[in-house]
Amino acid sequence: MGENKTRPLDDLSLDDVPMLVMHTTTPTSTNRTSQCTDKDGKKYTAGQKFEKGCDERCECSPAGEITCKPRCEAPFFRKSLTRKDSLCQEIPTSDECCVIVRCTQDTEAESMETCVHKNQTFHKGEMFNDGCEAICSCGDGGKVQCKPRCPQSSKNSSDQCVHVPDPADPCCTVVFCDVTLNDQDVNKITGTEETMSDQLRLKSADALNSTSAIIHFLGEPELESNLTAEVSEDQMKWNKTKLDGVIIHDLQPGKTYYIRVVSGGMVSNAVTITLPKNTPEGSGPETTTMIPTTTVPSNETKAHNATGSNSAEESSDGESCSFKGMNYTLGQEFNDACESYCICTENGVHCSPIECPSEFGLDLLNPHCLKWETRPRDFNPVPPHCCPDKVRCLDDGSCKYMDQVFPNWDEIPTSLTGCEKKCYCEYGNITCHQVCPPVTATPPADLPCPAQQAMLHHLPGDTCCLYWTCPQIQHPGFSGASVPPGFPGQPAGHPSQSGVNIQVLEPLDEHTVRLAFSVPPVLVGLHGRVEVRYTANKHSQDPSTWELQVLAPPADLIATPQLHFDLGNLLPDTTYSIMIKIILRDLSNTPQSPILTVRTLPSSPLTTLPPQILVDSGLAVAEVNSTWAKMMWRKFSEFELQFIDGVQLRYREKEGKVFSATPLIHRLVTSYTIEDLKPNSSYEVGLFFIPFPGQTTELQSERNIEVQTPLENDPYKFEINLEILTTKATSVEVTWSGVPYPEDKYVNIYRVIYQSETGKEDFNTFKVAKRDSTPKMTIMDLKPTTRYRLWLEAYLTNGRTKKSNVQDFVSKPGTVTASTGPSFQGKLSGTPPTMEPGDYYGPLVAVAILAALAIMAALILLLVLMRKHGQNKAAITSTRKTQSAYDNPSYKVEIQQETMDL
Repeated sequence: MGENKTRPLDDLSLDDVPMLVMHTTTPTSTNRTSQCTDKDGKKYTAGQKFEKGCDERCECSPAGEITCKPRCEAPFFRKSLTRKDSLCQEIPTSDECCVIVRCTQDTEAESMETCVHKNQTFHKGEMFNDGCEAICSCGDGGKVQCKPRCPQSSKNSSDQCVHVPDPADPCCTVVFCDVTLNDQDVNKITGTEETMSDQLRLKSADALNSTSAIIHFLGEPELESNLTAEVSEDQMKWNKTKLDGVIIHDLQPGKTYYIRVVSGGMVSNAVTITLPKNTPEGSGPETTTMIPTTTVPSNETKAHNATGSNSAEESSDGESCSFKGMNYTLGQEFNDACESYCICTENGVHCSPIECPSEFGLDLLNPHCLKWETRPRDFNPVPPHCCPDKVRCLDDGSCKYMDQVFPNWDEIPTSLTGCEKKCYCEYGNITCHQVCPPVTATPPADLPCPAQQAMLHHLPGDTCCLYWTCPQIQHPGFSGASVPPGFPGQPAGHPSQSGVNIQVLEPLDEHTVRLAFSVPPVLVGLHGRVEVRYTANKHSQDPSTWELQVLAPPADLIATPQLHFDLGNLLPDTTYSIMIKIILRDLSNTPQSPILTVRTLPSSPLTTLPPQILVDSGLAVAEVNSTWAKMMWRKFSEFELQFIDGVQLRYREKEGKVFSATPLIHRLVTSYTIEDLKPNSSYEVGLFFIPFPGQTTELQSERNIEVQTPLENDPYKFEINLEILTTKATSVEVTWSGVPYPEDKYVNIYRVIYQSETGKEDFNTFKVAKRDSTPKMTIMDLKPTTRYRLWLEAYLTNGRTKKSNVQDFVSKPGTVTASTGPSFQGKLSGTPPTMEPGDYYGPLVAVAILAALAIMAALILLLVLMRKHGQNKAAITSTRKTQSAYDNPSYKVEIQQETMDL
């Protein structure tokens, strides 16, 4: 059985097909030596394509005629020739001559429901591959978002690791380290993977954090936009969860989940994932690029287990490292238990987490395995043996039916189940559904014949299902096999089915054949797919054993009777037999075409090229600054562009050893600005060419150039010059210059510091910097006939301080006056202030002491008077008990009567 390949039918129109030609025999080879000549006298060879400016694209046909068509076809417009409307704007495309015009209304912008990428139009939400480089999706506003198609693998290599092709994606490779396959494994790395026709397949799921996971699809499915994710812990009860693109949120940390995706009526396979437990904030694992994260050290590695103290402190003196109480020499590799693998470097200890192959990448060993087991089963990780030697698949979801084993999601052949039903293997269980509609016990009332004449019979082209039909009746002028629909005797509701009509079958190149065909109009609007069966084996007469490619229209809906398809991955100069079949959903009718043959074009002669070609890139410096440099290079020729996938600038300091690299630059770009350079430094810059994957010839630049960055332009690089204007007995007036205008932009506060010849303390005078103020200041409170040293400090707006020159001067003779200036003793004072003549500090202290003594004497006298007054007090109320000693009521009455008689 050949490989199933599903491709979308983005364009279901034959408008681009110039003519309809039926090829029923093998085409003979054509001598393509004819030439074409245009109006300007230029000659072109057959098959050569060329452009006439931004107006037309032309091609020289084998018949010697030049056929042209507009270069910018719908939905594109010629650049700068669109209408000048303020509500419309031009959106650039990959073709420099063509643009897309997007217009909006006055109130609300019209949202774009399509995206254009490399002259192809995609619908919103549609995902597509950009070659082997990226996987892209069409988002809002016509924006295309892409991510690398293949996960980036570590550049470090190990003798325990091998690179093998990814069975899920031929464009990618996977790395296996320290993994041994058992003989019981179903799928080997070198084996071929069973082809699956399901459109909704999951490859794996990875944990983003403790509550989120990302799912990966297998192949290139065409899915509906209403994707729903379901999770389960036991595969019995499934709960819907939030799906953001391909990311699942709101999961529980530390739990193991089974994840599947539902789209319309399709349900994907389930993949399992174990989320990490919650980690304290800021305590995430340290990552480094010095050791591959997927590499496990082998037994031969000279590793030492750091079993010292649990201290996480690490240090390095350039010759050795200290890590958790253990010392290691420079370059020594060791294990930190079985959690990480470390190395001692000049910058300290660098560690990388150990990830065993028994915990990731198992879906590449056996994508159908649901449960794995390590060997030995009770493996205990002890350095340096941190990973088990082998893994074994315990459950791959396969099913056993009539003593035959079928892989998970595989279809059971109808030779075992019968044609009345289709059965599939699903997680170890056989699931079947009926193909034929149920047959009623009595004929339906809408038959064109009496119920007594009705009979159970197969419909034309269907040898499996039984239907109530009427016996065939001969009509004049028609044979029994050609009675038109509607005549008595024809089964109602089942008109005779016409086949698929192949209109164009021609080779495009040595590996591709174009098919243009039409389906019966009655099938338009039905759900179904197109199967293309093909083989190069002349002795194979059974189309069911031929190779298969499936054409899946959007939403599996046949929207037009005219279809076309390019059948690729064919061998050059080979004759193929091709047949097209229409598979309808929930219907047993399968219209098909006759078997036709076509021969692919022969391979063009290959010219042997050297592995490296030296070219002059024309790299030069266009503009340079203290921190950046703009580089330019020449535009490459068509011959050179076939070897260039992209370019990259690599640069380093003259004394440096490691090159820094820019991101990948498009091959048509001719300039780039390198940023974050050091001022006054010399750099070596070179242009490197990135080849296409699998390319055997590479371009190499002949030379590198040297770039010198200038000194940094510092606006605060100015000098302050201090001068003395006027000197008096107790004051001095100073001025300064050199501060750029406006001075408040550069300076916050001025501080004048002066110091006498005999004193040890410093004195300050401050001034706030203001725009348009006079740069002068008068210092007061000086002593006559005294030598002083004076300088200025400016507090700049960038947080720095700048000092001026120092001036020495001697104050003039005179008498000391009262201090009225704003001078203050500085922070650098180291001795207490001295007593000046005429100071009243001493008398004031004496007066304060006398006042304190007087207050204390008054308080003592007041206390004595209060104590004497307290001893003359007498009780006002009597302490004698007035209550009757006896509370008998009768006694109280007798006493009251005796009192009244008296």
